[in-house]
Amino acid sequence: MKKILLTLALVGLVPAICAAGPTATIEVLSISPSPHQVKILSGDLDGAGPGTIFGSFCLEYGVHSGLGLGPVNAEIVPAALTGGMVWDGDVIGGTRSVAPASGDPLDMRSAYLVDKWKNMGYDGAAVQSAIWYIEAEKEDIAGLAKDYFDEADAAVVAGYLNYTVKVVHVTDLNGNK
Repeated sequence: MKKILLTLALVGLVPAICAAGPTATIEVLSISPSPHQVKILSGDLDGAGPGTIFGSFCLEYGVHSGLGLGPVNAEIVPAALTGGMVWDGDVIGGTRSVAPASGDPLDMRSAYLVDKWKNMGYDGAAVQSAIWYIEAEKEDIAGLAKDYFDEADAAVVAGYLNYTVKVVHVTDLNGNK
């Protein structure tokens, strides 16, 4: 199964090099515990087709996940598109501001942690907390999430890149965020 990360803030995760891509109809099966469980009902997301169930994490804190909405539209996009926050000057832990209208590209630290969750069994709740910190959605981080952040930060500084984790933008069937 391909790695697909979904920000059920009605977005998912993808490096900024990807143009808008495949579309599908999905259903959010569960949001707790992290990661969310999502099933593709029809269409295609980066080679994953109907019946594929995958884990996903939210990029944007406090945005509706899609759980209970029934089928929703999903599309691979280059960045989180429903607002959210960014670290000013890309200085994690500094001052935060609202993301630009062009979107908030996935930080490679988040991609690193999703990869570690998928392949090494990292704790989903701690990964989710670290992603929200990395993506400037939360200002504080502690415990295992802080340990994961520190590891991801060191990996990215050492040159880690991952283009298999994708951002998926989710809307209701009428196209509403």
